[in-house]
Amino acid sequence: MQQPGMVTYSPQAPVQTQPQAALAAPVPFAAGPFGSAPPFAQTGLPVQGQQPNPAQVLTQQLVQTARSLEQLFPGYQALLSLLLEASSNAPSPALNEAVRSVEEGLYYHGAALGAIRRILCGEATPNVLMNLAAGFHGLMRTQPRVRAAAEQVLSLMPSARQSLTGTLVQSIGAADGVLAAAATAIQTLVGPQAWEAARTT
Repeated sequence: MQQPGMVTYSPQAPVQTQPQAALAAPVPFAAGPFGSAPPFAQTGLPVQGQQPNPAQVLTQQLVQTARSLEQLFPGYQALLSLLLEASSNAPSPALNEAVRSVEEGLYYHGAALGAIRRILCGEATPNVLMNLAAGFHGLMRTQPRVRAAAEQVLSLMPSARQSLTGTLVQSIGAADGVLAAAATAIQTLVGPQAWEAARTT
């Protein structure tokens, strides 16, 4: 039987809000702490003391963006575990909606990271760039609902605030700053046309 706090999540497309552009399927990652993706490899980064070329600079930006997004996975997954535990003990429409919001956020995280990994593997096609922009905009749209879900579950389970301060509270609290920094890098990478097209879908 699955124990509380040990939920294994496989990103799935949300039922109600899907962007018109087809997102790249999240790339499966080897399991790490909390099931998060392992750090991206630094293949292609410049050796210390050498002047980086444009391709190396781009690789470095992509790796840094991926690492920033990866920081949010443990908090999102811990939040989903708590919400599933709370909804099983006292089901309610509000908790069910909160679960859907966090699942949607995790899906868009996986989609954005999957697109970054494909770009790092040499698939920087217009479709993949559009997938990255669409995944990131979806993540930005779900973030306010994820934050509200965190506040909701912590009010229902005060003990979780102490036990998960480092994982959940800090992760969700830092998400806005992480996403703002990632937005700048992704907007530069995909270009204004793809960025705006994904934002308005």
